Amino acid sequence: MKRNSMAHALSQAAGHSFSRQPARDIEVQQAQSDEDKSKPQLLRSVAPSRAGKKPITGFFEPEVSRQIKKAAIESDKTMQELLQEALNDLFRKYDLPPIA
Repeated sequence: MKRNSMAHALSQAAGHSFSRQPARDIEVQQAQSDEDKSKPQLLRSVAPSRAGKKPITGFFEPEVSRQIKKAAIESDKTMQELLQEALNDLFRKYDLPPIA
């Protein structure tokens, strides 16, 4: 018997339609590279706002996280907007175009 995800089960119990398929139901397709066509590759859905973008991460003290969240609240901006602003300032400092 196939088990549903918790989100799927809760959605069904609430009478809502579940918009995403569980990961195990996503079709597997063959890799398109000439190097290794025998490896299966999972198809993944990407939010339109994230298409073509890459995450940038770093490890900081917990206070840094709290402080950026506080700055976001006080400036009525998102953390993403504040990080974009900070990266563009950094790029300008190093005579690079502000592209974030």
